[in-house]
Order: sequence, then structure tokens, then C-alpha cells
Amino acid sequence: MVWLPFILFYMERALKQKRRINLYSITAGLIYGIQFLGGHFQFSYYITGIIIFYFFWRLFEGRTSFKNKSIILVIILSIGLGIAAVQLLPSYELTKFTARETIKYSKGIFPGTDKLDLFKLFSFVFSHFNGIGRYSHFQPFYIGLIPISLGILGIAKSDFRKTGVFLFLCVISITIAAGNNLPFFKIFYNFLPGFSLFRDPLKILYIFVFGISVLSGIGADKLSNDRNIFSVIVITLSLFFLIPAYLTLGSFGKIFIGMPEHLLHYLEKNAAGDLFYFAASITFFIFMYKLIAISGRFKRKISGGFLVVYVFLDMFVNTNSLKLSMDKAKAQSKLPVVSFLQKNIGLARIYSYSENRRLSDFSDSAFYHGNNLADNLIFADMCLAGNSFVSHSLSSFSGYSSLPPRRLLEYSRASLNIEPFRKTAYPDFLIYPNFLRLSNIKYIVMNKNADDLYFSRSNSFKKVYEDASNKIYLYKGCFPRAIFVSGFVLIKDARKILNRLKSDVFAPQETVIIEDAVPYHSYPQKPYKLTIDKYEADRIVATVKVYNPGFFVLLDSYYPGWHAYVDGRPAKIYRADYLFRGVYIPKKGNHKVVFLYKPKSFFVGAGISITTFFCCICGLWGVKRNRQLL
Repeated sequence: MVWLPFILFYMERALKQKRRINLYSITAGLIYGIQFLGGHFQFSYYITGIIIFYFFWRLFEGRTSFKNKSIILVIILSIGLGIAAVQLLPSYELTKFTARETIKYSKGIFPGTDKLDLFKLFSFVFSHFNGIGRYSHFQPFYIGLIPISLGILGIAKSDFRKTGVFLFLCVISITIAAGNNLPFFKIFYNFLPGFSLFRDPLKILYIFVFGISVLSGIGADKLSNDRNIFSVIVITLSLFFLIPAYLTLGSFGKIFIGMPEHLLHYLEKNAAGDLFYFAASITFFIFMYKLIAISGRFKRKISGGFLVVYVFLDMFVNTNSLKLSMDKAKAQSKLPVVSFLQKNIGLARIYSYSENRRLSDFSDSAFYHGNNLADNLIFADMCLAGNSFVSHSLSSFSGYSSLPPRRLLEYSRASLNIEPFRKTAYPDFLIYPNFLRLSNIKYIVMNKNADDLYFSRSNSFKKVYEDASNKIYLYKGCFPRAIFVSGFVLIKDARKILNRLKSDVFAPQETVIIEDAVPYHSYPQKPYKLTIDKYEADRIVATVKVYNPGFFVLLDSYYPGWHAYVDGRPAKIYRADYLFRGVYIPKKGNHKVVFLYKPKSFFVGAGISITTFFCCICGLWGVKRNRQLL
């Protein structure tokens, strides 16, 4: 979001130029493209909407002509999207494989989604109001008393044509941030393209912060130039209006509006201190700033500097606890549990439990000796943070991703009924041997205090490690990263595939489930020799000796962009056992199988990005040359 002011600045300058293709339009497009590459896609989506809205607002004001200036909007959007193509095309490809693509409103917004409510509004002014303890998820949106009041002053004292666009951004961002707390959100969700892909409407409040920042700047300018006492009255009333509202919440929150207990506790503990800070800030700021602005002893730059320092100190004091940190040496140290895993894991995976990971409903599942796995492990801790195993070159099935593949979620839950915004694999599959074996999971890692009754009673698991913090169980039935299967069965229905994998009579080491028609015959399973010679992020090389034709099954996720070669010849990659990759070996003997990751979406996007950048350089050179000729 830090790029938005620069984009609008150069866009405004571009709209004021006589030439349609000018330095400012190209620069705005370049910055627009750069913010795609360095930020969250949800913010880029909002910025795109703001650019379009800002252009049409200027048309509404009559400051520009659509016929003459529409090319500027096209240039900015085309350059930005072209520069970002190297990221946008692979990201679009990824969304086609996630659960978010076809979600509906009823499933897209659920109780756990972050959205704005009445209580969070006070966090704009009181940084810890909606938090529990030292850190609040809402805390990044703290604005402070003075900027909000100056924003109100800017709206009250300035021309609407100057402030209207930013006021509208504030209103629309508040509306969207409220999620399904307001009826308008459903309209955006169902009719605005791409809007339903995002989980947290609260993120749009960065737009509100931006709008208030601009409006407060306009208000500060008015305050420093206006000697009329009306300015002081407006800013004072707007600030002190919050005091009775704050006290009302403390007195009647629980009775009338169902305020959560932790907020009531916060009010009882911190109300006096907050109100003292509130009153002291208002008094000090109004009189000191007005004195500096009115007196002829100081220039406007000095008074503006005073405002900047004041707001900076206010932000520092109220958001300092947002800086979450830990000891660097501790973060970089290698735990004993990591050393054990690195020594013994090979190409297998681990699965670890987290205290915030909840198991789904197991009411229709059979448990070992009747013990409920969910009850045993629901509060188990993960020995390391979500994706920290990656830094130790360990492969985890329980890693964190904001966009996990839909099939991964369905496979891990052994069901098509999944949450569209879930960020980690379900643990449901652990009770089904076929799912667990195919997942290539060798070790189950958990907190030492976790109830391990399920694992300790099963002959399939063996405790192999324990220290002061963690314990590890070895899964004895773990498949290697790649297997060779001579038999296959064709099943296209997803539900039937998952049900077949659940069955105890199905043997994945002898039969593989394929979803596309295969012009080959199925053979009985015979012994084979398989070795993975090289395993890299974008290249896998294996040699296999077989005595029957069949499928080389690599227990990595099926995903577009991978290309397979058998003995140097291109081979089709089949979706195997719902989630993995399979390549057919047509005859017995020794074979070399190679997987290469060469995604078309990336290379096409890179070509577009390079071409766009080159065109921008030529355009800037052309603009500079025309200036010299003039």
C-alpha cells in the first residue's frame, strides 16, 4: 500500500498533461507494476480499483475528458499488468487449483473471518482496545486521535471536490471491512469479479488509513492557515465526542450490546489511563499547534514539522508492542529434534501438530480401540513454527500456505467437504493407512505433553525420540518418495477415488488409481528396483528396473508445468491416486525417468514483463527526445 500515494500523484500529473503518452503516465504504470511484485495480491486488487475509481472521479469533476484522457488510464493499467505478468499468470494458474475458485457467499464468510465490528472502531484511537494482552491483530490500523480529528476538519472546511474522492474511499473501505455485518458486502462479494477470492475483508482498512491520512493533511493545512476559532471548535468537538461514547461502552456494553468479557475487563483496567492520555493529548496539541500556527515567529514548515513529530511519537508509543521479535541466536539455533530428523528423514516427510489446528468431525470414522484421536491430540503443540522446517531442508506435510491446493485439502480430509479458506492440511487422513502411506510421512512430531495414546497403542507406530520439549513417532508403513505399480484402475469420480483409498482391501503398492483413459493393460505386481538419483526443486532424476510395464508413481503433488521424460522421450504425466504424479513405463528393463519443472505460465509471463519494461524504456526515451526537440 505504500506505493498508492506515488501512483495517484503521478496519475494526477499525467491527467494534467496535454500529451496522452507522457512521463507521468509511464512512471505511474511502472510503480503500479512494481507494487504487484512486492506486495500482497489483495492489496494490488484494491489499488487497481482505486486507480479506476480515481480516474472516473476526475471525469465526474469535469477536470478531464474521457475521450482525450482514457488512453492514460489504459497506459497505466497496461504497463502495470504487463510488468507484473511474470507473477500474475502463475498466480492465476494457482488459483485454478485452490478451493477459493468456486466458493459461494454462504461459505466464503464464516465466523472466524476477520471483519470490522463496533468494538474494533475504537481501536482506531485506542491501540490495545480490541487486543488481548500485548498484541492485537487489529493493531496495524491504529490511526490516533489527532489524524482522525484533522481528517474531520479537512472534510468540514475544504471543498468537496478536493476531499470527496478520499472521503468516499474511507466510507467504502469501512463498508467492505465490516464484511457480512452489513448487507452491502454481499453485493461486492457476488458481483465484483475476483472479490470472493479474498478471505479477510479487514485488510481493506489500509485504504481507510490512507484516506484519513490525506484528509488529515488537508485538515492540518486548513488549521495552520485559518485563524478562525471555528477550526478549534470542530477539532475539539470531534475529539471529545469519543469520551462519552467510550464511557458508555464501559457502563452499558455488557447489558445492551453484548460486549465480550475481555473488552469489559480492558475498560475496567485501562479506562482511566486512556482518558487521561486522551484529554492531555487534545489539550497539548490544540493550544500548542494553534499558537505556533498563529504566531508570526514560526513558519508553516516549522508548524508542519511539529505535527509530523507529534504524530510519529504518538504512533511509536501506541504501536511499539506490534514489533514481535525473538532472540536471534535462539531463532537460528538448531534444535536437537531437528538434528535427529535431518539425520534419519531421507526423502520422507514429517507431520506435526499445532495447538491451533483442529481436527474435523470424526463421527463417521472408526478409531483404534475406540480412542478418539481428536480428543487425544487437539491441544498438542507443534515443536517448530508452521514452515520453519523448510529452513532446515525438511519436508513437512503439515506446512502453512495461504493458497493450498484444493486436492491437497480434500486428500488430507479424505472427503470433498472442506473449508475454502483453510491454510493447512487436515489431520483426518492419519487414521486411514493408505492415505498415510502414500503421503510419504515417516515421522509424526508432537509436543512432549501431547496425549499419544493413539500412537502408543498402534503397532504401526514406534516412539523413536523424546527430549524436554518434543517427541517423535516413527510410522512403519511409510512408502518411499517414488514407487512402481504394475496394476491400475480407471476412476474419474473424485468421491469414489477417496472412498477406494479409504478401503482396507485396496493396496496402493499394487494398484494405482488413474483418472484419464490409459491405452495400456494392467499387469500383476512384480518386484522392482527404484533409485532417486537427484531430487531438486525443479529437477528429479530416477532409475528403475522393472519386470512388467506399469506406472512410475512419484508421491509429489500433481501440478501443471511439470514435464516427464522416460529414457529421454517425453511422457504424459497422469494424476495418480488423486493427488500424485504417475508416468507409464511401457516395457520391462532398465529405465531413466526425469521430471523437469518448466511452467509455461512463468515463461510467457516473463516474456510479457520483459517486453513491457523494454517498451517503457523506449517510451521514456521518446518522451525525453520530444521535449528536447520542442
